[in-house]
Amino acid sequence: MPASPPYLGTLRRLDQVIRPRTYIEVGVDRGWSLAASTADVRVGIDPDPHPDLPTVTTDTPDIDEIIDRGPGSAWLVRRRSDDAAGALHDLLKRRRAQFAFVDGLHLADQVIRDIAMLRTFTGRDAIFALHDVIPIQGGMSRLPPRRRDQAWTGDVWRVVPTLAAMGVDVVVDPVPPSGLAIFRRPDTFDRDAALRLLTIRTRVTATWSEALDQVMSSALMVDDHLIADFVAAKVRRTGAKSGDT
Repeated sequence: MPASPPYLGTLRRLDQVIRPRTYIEVGVDRGWSLAASTADVRVGIDPDPHPDLPTVTTDTPDIDEIIDRGPGSAWLVRRRSDDAAGALHDLLKRRRAQFAFVDGLHLADQVIRDIAMLRTFTGRDAIFALHDVIPIQGGMSRLPPRRRDQAWTGDVWRVVPTLAAMGVDVVVDPVPPSGLAIFRRPDTFDRDAALRLLTIRTRVTATWSEALDQVMSSALMVDDHLIADFVAAKVRRTGAKSGDT
C-alpha cells in the first residue's frame, strides 16, 4: 500500500482540535481522508470513488455504507457534488457538520459551488479545508491529466484570493505536494457573486508565478501547528466537543 500523502497529517491535527461530531468531504478517491476522521458520522461524496475501504450497498440508490474500524458510521454518496444535496438531507436530517474537506473536481468554479453546497450542511462554527491550492508547476494548473494517477491541481488556487476578497480569513499550510487552505464557514456566501468575483480577481491563464503570488498575498502562510492554533481560536466557544449548530 503506498504511503499516505503528507496533507493527511494536517487533516488529522485539525480533527484533533475541532473534534467534530459530523464530517463531510467532497472527493473521496481512495478514502484515506475519510478514514482519518474521528467524527461520529462521516460522509464522503464522489461519483467515481476507488476506496480502499470495504463498502456495502443500501436501499437508497448511490449511497453505500462504509465498513471500517472507524468510529460511528460512515457513508459514501456516489454522486456528483452538484447532485448530492438530496442524499445529504436524507443521511444527515437536522445534523450539521463541524468539519468539511473539499478535494473534488479541481476547477475553481466547481469548488465555489462545493463550498456553497457544503455551507448548507455545516454549522456556524464549522471549519473548511481545501486541498490543492498551490500548483507545484505551471503545467499542473492547465489541462486535466490524461491518466488518473497524474498529478493535477487545476485552477483551485483561484479560490483563495476570491475568498479573501469576500472578507474570509484564509490560512494556508504549504504541506507537500500542493498545499491546504483552511477557513471558517462564511457567515454569508452568495455563490453567484463568488463566481463573478472569481473572474474579476483572478485569471485562469495566470502564469505559475502569478498564481503563487496571488495565493501568498491573499492568505497567511503557516504550518500545521499554527493552523491548529487558528482553528482552536475559532471553535473555542463551542466547548470540548463541537456541537451540531
